[in-house]
Amino acid sequence: MIVRAFDLFCGDGGSSCGTRQARVEVVGGIDLWDKAVETYRPNFPQAVVYDWSIKSLTVRAFELVPAAPFFTRGIPVRKL
Repeated sequence: MIVRAFDLFCGDGGSSCGTRQARVEVVGGIDLWDKAVETYRPNFPQAVVYDWSIKSLTVRAFELVPAAPFFTRGIPVRKL
């Protein structure tokens, strides 16, 4: 059985990296910080990554991502 996860506040992929090491397939992520998303994309090319506010995340966004019953989350960082 393949276990899948979606990473909230994915940042540059730290949580996703640990999740992948636990043999969980990371299918997507979301983070508002564009610099973090630019770093995340090449490290997880198979994942759908949104550079949106998490407030914008809708059920429709998940239609583009394979079923992910689990969520991981990084620590949200505020830009100064």
